[in-house]
Amino acid sequence: TAFIGRALIGYQLQRSPAARIRLETAADLARHLGQLSDGDAAVIAEQLAKPCRDQSTPVNEVSHG
Repeated sequence: TAFIGRALIGYQLQRSPAARIRLETAADLARHLGQLSDGDAAVIAEQLAKPCRDQSTPVNEVSHG
């Protein structure tokens, strides 16, 4: 659903603690409503396995490798 997509993109871009909580909350709600596929859950779990960014590091200075 759209709210999962927004939360996922938000976490991918920001990787802040607040964005992580939004993604976790959206995923929990979708799971509770039966709207989270196994594939979607795997993508979300993969993203949540990545740590939050150090808030002192600007997004454009983070390496992508």
